[in-house]
Amino acid sequence: MAKEVPQKWTLKVSYQKEVRRLRDWPCDDSVSYETLKQSVLNLFDLEDVGQTLKYMRDEGQDGQECPLTSETLHAALETATAGLLRVTIVAEQDEKPETVQENGRSHDNLGSEISQDPPLNAAEPDTLQAAGTEPHVGQEGNSYYEGWNRFKEQVVTDFRSNYQDMRGALVRDEEDTNRGRQVAGHVAGFTAGVCATARLIPLHGTKLAARSIATAAQFPAPADRENQIVDPPPAEPAGEVDRFKQQVFQDFETGRSEIQSAFGYFVGSAEAADSAESHQNTAQRPRIGKDVIPAVASTIAGLTVATTLVPLRATRLAIASLAKPDVLPGSDVPDGINQSSQSEGVSSS
Repeated sequence: MAKEVPQKWTLKVSYQKEVRRLRDWPCDDSVSYETLKQSVLNLFDLEDVGQTLKYMRDEGQDGQECPLTSETLHAALETATAGLLRVTIVAEQDEKPETVQENGRSHDNLGSEISQDPPLNAAEPDTLQAAGTEPHVGQEGNSYYEGWNRFKEQVVTDFRSNYQDMRGALVRDEEDTNRGRQVAGHVAGFTAGVCATARLIPLHGTKLAARSIATAAQFPAPADRENQIVDPPPAEPAGEVDRFKQQVFQDFETGRSEIQSAFGYFVGSAEAADSAESHQNTAQRPRIGKDVIPAVASTIAGLTVATTLVPLRATRLAIASLAKPDVLPGSDVPDGINQSSQSEGVSSS
């Protein structure tokens, strides 16, 4: 009887019109709401300030968002189609308009008491403006910590996913008693994990450095942009060649998205300052410094990563093809062949 392999999920997380993806969750095989929320927040470099989570149930046109809590986590994972769980981060500020509206009603009942305090009301915009900048300045230390934690999590995920992928290509059954195959699987998996991680570390380090510099310079947060991410196939690839092509595409997307995010810490902050001018120019041409250069640099980075990792992916394809079990006697042979061979033996006897 085969051992039960821990289930892994792909989290597709939405936050303020931006979509990001986290594969092979959980990393340490511990499924809990706390680890899920921390992983989701780290994906957007956020700290836990009271955000709530929702998940999509019954995906499609009739999909419904339901609260994601420790009580509903098990039900949410069961509704994940092909291991893909759609999660939405709801910021605490999104729930405040109702409170403001209720306070407005109470002020209407007070009547003349509000009209007696015009100086206080006149000072509120400046107070709100100052309060809007305090979280960015006050969270400077936390931003460094979150960025470093995100970097370490990405490195561990890169190594673990490539290790398991290469080892799984050679050792397909956990109950395989072949000592040589087990050792070869560990060695091949470790080598693949080290090679892939070493290639991806400069990308993650570039994003970490850009985040740290932007935090130290107190740049405003990048403007919200909706990333058009191509969804992976809902099911596992049909063959090893399809898996090879999917891995090359994912390598390209990883390199492109990391460099694009690094530019976003600088270019994205400038877009907010130029928003008033952009509304005046209806037919605005692409800006070289803000649009063209980041797009070209991120595309080149994606192509470079995909190209340098092609030998590793091709090696994995060759190992998986050679290690694919042939038709073996016994239970692995189709029943029709067994029955025909038995009938031939009876007739010959």
